[in-house]
Amino acid sequence: MKETFSRSQRPSLLKIPFWTMIANRRAIRNFQDKPVPRELLEKIVQAIAFAPPGFPPIKTEIVVVQDTALIRKALPYMIEVYDFLVKAMNNPVMRLFIRQRVGKERSTRLKNHVVPLMKSRLPELKKGVEDTITRYAPAMIIFHANREEENYEADIYIALTYGFLAAHALGLGGSAMDIIPPTIERNRELRKMFLIPEKNRVIASMIVGYPKYKYRGGSRGI
Repeated sequence: MKETFSRSQRPSLLKIPFWTMIANRRAIRNFQDKPVPRELLEKIVQAIAFAPPGFPPIKTEIVVVQDTALIRKALPYMIEVYDFLVKAMNNPVMRLFIRQRVGKERSTRLKNHVVPLMKSRLPELKKGVEDTITRYAPAMIIFHANREEENYEADIYIALTYGFLAAHALGLGGSAMDIIPPTIERNRELRKMFLIPEKNRVIASMIVGYPKYKYRGGSRGI
């Protein structure tokens, strides 16, 4: 399911008090082995379409993946990307090249957070006994935009927030997965799988499904 936003379809109003909703919402990364109905994903898309752009016009495009098998098929390619990254960051020359390419801030984040995480998780990922990347999610939404547009990153993160709130209001759970977009952005096979145009840059993603566990309440920042 591939969507470019339109405001022509208006979702039905969901009668959940706003403060109750944001107080109870939390990131969900453990899901039931249960598919997400298309109609619920469509409601999330409709809600995302109402996200105000930081700088008009609306530039955000999304790909909605309802096919769990496709997500599982993509995982080995994502693992390959991080396997290469971990090895590259251990090489001083490659590490310098990466820093020059992605900038100081992103390079520091890779060094201090992403690489240590992946270094510890890659053995289990390769064995197929763990999925730290897609979290066995039954559905996923990928956010991308034309590289030549202006201010599209801010627009996408606003849209992503609307997606979270819509999923929660519908009884689903979701989480932003910052480790997914770089793999799709850098791997041709993944770009083909998820129908990402060459001119577009993948910025964000959220995994979606029915929560496996029930929580008493939300948690700030999660």
